[in-house]
Amino acid sequence: MKKKLTLIKHDFFIGEWKIKRSINDTKNSKFFSFFGKATLKKDTSFFLEENNFYIWKEKGSLLVGEKYLIAKNKYIWKKSKNFWEVFFFDNINFFYKLDISKEKNDFFHKCKQDTYLGKKIIRNERFLLEWKIIGPNKNIIINSIYYR
Repeated sequence: MKKKLTLIKHDFFIGEWKIKRSINDTKNSKFFSFFGKATLKKDTSFFLEENNFYIWKEKGSLLVGEKYLIAKNKYIWKKSKNFWEVFFFDNINFFYKLDISKEKNDFFHKCKQDTYLGKKIIRNERFLLEWKIIGPNKNIIINSIYYR
């Protein structure tokens, strides 16, 4: 018997998440780990006239060699019909689109000479994001697991 697919809604992503992330820089033979938290919530002070904008904030510890550094990042998420559109916080340029109508989806981003190939998988009340970043000086794989 096939398992029934649960309909994923925007609300699935809203709230607090824990993050485990691995960063494998195969070009430079380096590996990094990140552990932290993320929050997706409305920020009415940022977009006063829009009701469908949210802020994604990440903060945690990045293990670089034997040292832990504080790492943080911030994105704007815009709610649309079956998607979350993700933008860079600093310049509000479009980054990628998460299709919430599917448990899995692929996306793409081009940044100068670098190509970002992304994949989202939702499974068991958690989601995974994978990025493969390829460019003249880059060959990086980033795997992030988001869980509650």
